[in-house]
Amino acid sequence: MRQGQIPVHRENEIITKSGMPRQVKWTNTLLHGVDDKVIGTTGIGEDITDQKRTEQLLIQGERLKAIGDLAGGVAHNFNNLLQMVMGGIDLALIDMEMGDQIESKKTLQRVLESAKFGAETVRRLQSFAQVRAETQPSGSNVFDLSATVHDAIEMTKPLWKGEPEKAGIRIALNSDLAEGCLVSAKESEIFEVLVNLVKNAAEALTRGGNIWIKTSIQDDQVILWVMDDGMGIRSENLKKVFEPFWTTKGVSVGTGMGLAVSHGIINRHGGTISVESEEGKNTTFTIRLPLAKEPKETVTRSAETILRLKLNVLVIDDMIPIVMLMKQILTRHEQTVFSATSGEDALEIFRNNKIDLVISDLGMPGMNGWEVGKAVRTICQERGIPKTPFILLTGWGEQTLEQEKIVESGVDAVVTKPLNIGRLMLTISDVIETFSKKVQTNEPI
Repeated sequence: MRQGQIPVHRENEIITKSGMPRQVKWTNTLLHGVDDKVIGTTGIGEDITDQKRTEQLLIQGERLKAIGDLAGGVAHNFNNLLQMVMGGIDLALIDMEMGDQIESKKTLQRVLESAKFGAETVRRLQSFAQVRAETQPSGSNVFDLSATVHDAIEMTKPLWKGEPEKAGIRIALNSDLAEGCLVSAKESEIFEVLVNLVKNAAEALTRGGNIWIKTSIQDDQVILWVMDDGMGIRSENLKKVFEPFWTTKGVSVGTGMGLAVSHGIINRHGGTISVESEEGKNTTFTIRLPLAKEPKETVTRSAETILRLKLNVLVIDDMIPIVMLMKQILTRHEQTVFSATSGEDALEIFRNNKIDLVISDLGMPGMNGWEVGKAVRTICQERGIPKTPFILLTGWGEQTLEQEKIVESGVDAVVTKPLNIGRLMLTISDVIETFSKKVQTNEPI
């Protein structure tokens, strides 16, 4: 009998007798008899729980370090955005005083677009800072990779321009981005890969140089190249670059997890990532992702559909300006609004009035949004009535992934701040419509 030469590795989670989850790495090897037939297998299990925890902590640390490195560029972008917003509002006020409503409206629309761009920048940073060990990409959507690359180039300016120039190092970043490079993926994760690759290229240019980023479509694939003319990688090290904890830069620069994480992200999205390098000359990372089809156009419902609903709405937020804004919006849509700046006051209003919909902020002193949702559900159960529809507002991002909390707290929808008025009104309409259908068909609420 002889043992097979190629072991097979796999990982899974087990529950111990004490009820504690543990991560185990299994190594299985085939056993062969004298006639070379397989007669069995041998397996060894290794507890890698602590290793996985350490990896996740290092990944989180590296992401937060990258966010710190990007902070200067983000602050610069936000100063520009604030200048556009403040200057635009001043201009719009002047136009209104002069009676030019058309120009005033155009200016305010530009201000709104600037604010939306700022909100998207915050969302990207929030997503980038998230640490989740997912086996499948969630929240995927079809987007143009070239547009995301453009955003990543702007966001990473501190890495390849700001910090190097402070040290007297000049790096030029050149891009050649094709149109229509549609991919179906979780954009925040692909954005993270792009940041990792740009950061890696900039760190290789210790004496300055060039970074090239190119996208194209070949057959049914979208191709991304990130190239630099830096120090290169030794041939014996090429096969190690995607291994966790492997780095030649030292712990002061990185933990060696960025490329490993990028490799996992691209694999989860059905793509490949590879590297070619010539020591002392250049390095090229190549990513291939499946080309996605143009998403089908959906019929966009107007926010005016909310006008047919006449509701008693309870709005809860500890920020008085937000409460006032929400009240003005809903009142103009002919809704009756009750308001509170704390969860405790809101529950008192809920007990003493007929409320058709609750809209609550998540982060508040005292009771948070999750706790308010639970309390509303409990009050409804005590009264023997269907649970009142509940919408959660949050500025923290990614709360839609908290499925257990959403179910436990009776949350029907999550809307992220800053609020898009049209999206909020359509969300209200959808939640009430779903609620009404469930009541008519006696479905659980």
